[in-house]
Amino acid sequence: AGVTRRLHRSPVMMAKIPQNLPLKDERGNNIGDTRYTTNYAEDLRPEVEELPPGTTEEFLRDVAQRLKSSPLVRDLESGRIKFRNSVVGTEVVDWMIQQRIAKDRRIAVAYGRQLIRLAEIVHCTRGHDFKDEELFYRFVSDYEKGLINPKTPYQYAMKILSTPPILFAAIAAFLVIANIPYLFKTQ
Repeated sequence: AGVTRRLHRSPVMMAKIPQNLPLKDERGNNIGDTRYTTNYAEDLRPEVEELPPGTTEEFLRDVAQRLKSSPLVRDLESGRIKFRNSVVGTEVVDWMIQQRIAKDRRIAVAYGRQLIRLAEIVHCTRGHDFKDEELFYRFVSDYEKGLINPKTPYQYAMKILSTPPILFAAIAAFLVIANIPYLFKTQ
């Protein structure tokens, strides 16, 4: 016989939880949780707001190259995980202001978000857009850039083949075709 447990809430336990306070603020963040500045839907917005007029893709790619050669790039650790050639979001914002790339933190964050859209940098665990926080970002390799924004037929083929369901279907089709003589072989 299975054991069933009932959740018992005493009046004392119920009194400790404020009933009239919302658990989330107006942006959807948990109250008291300062780890995130935006909610998930805001992180997924494709547009980048507040870029200064005249900002070009060439300028942003140059910023990425300058950042890549800056002393900010180093191996970072979070717990037991080591992220190679990575930068910290707040340090990047400080660096952009110090190098006079951005006039304030808001514009520096907008530049960082655009660098993510251009596939120059990415959050190390791909969980965040660029933020002025202690989050780790790494530079995207040329191979990854080809998978994100394919430009050649080879890169398009690699993007399709790197998608697991398509890859598994291609392998299965190859195995079936390669074994047709053996499947219908009569003895």
